[in-house]
Amino acid sequence: MITVILIGIVVYLVLKMIKRDVDDFTDVKAIQKKIHKFSGVNEEMYEQYLAYINLAKENIKDVKKSKEFFYNSLRILEEIALYGVSGDLDIQDEMTFLIQELGYNFEILIMNSALNSGVRFNPRYLNEKIA
Repeated sequence: MITVILIGIVVYLVLKMIKRDVDDFTDVKAIQKKIHKFSGVNEEMYEQYLAYINLAKENIKDVKKSKEFFYNSLRILEEIALYGVSGDLDIQDEMTFLIQELGYNFEILIMNSALNSGVRFNPRYLNEKIA
C-alpha cells in the first residue's frame, strides 16, 4: 500500500515538472493594471484591447488562437499610444515599455503552452529580450 502511494507521488511530481504552467497570469495582470491608466485616451479601443487580451487568456491552451488574439491586443495598444496628446511623448514612451513588458510576459505563457502541446511557436518579444 505504501509503495502504491509513493509511486503515485513520484508520478505526480514528474508530471508536474514536465508540464509547464500556463494558468499563472499574475505578471500579466500587474502589467494590465499599469496599462489601465491609459484607458481614457481612447475608451473604445481600450475595450477592444481588453476583449482581445481576455480571449487570448481564455484560449491559452490553443497556441494559434491565443497568439492571434494576443497580437491583436498589442496592435490596439500601439494605436492607443498614438492617440496621446500631440507632443506628449511620455505616453508613447511609457506605453511602448509596457507593451514590450506585456509581450514578453505573455509570450512566456504561450511558449509554455506550445511546449506542453508540442506545437511550434515563434515569439517576437522573447527574441528581442534574448538578443
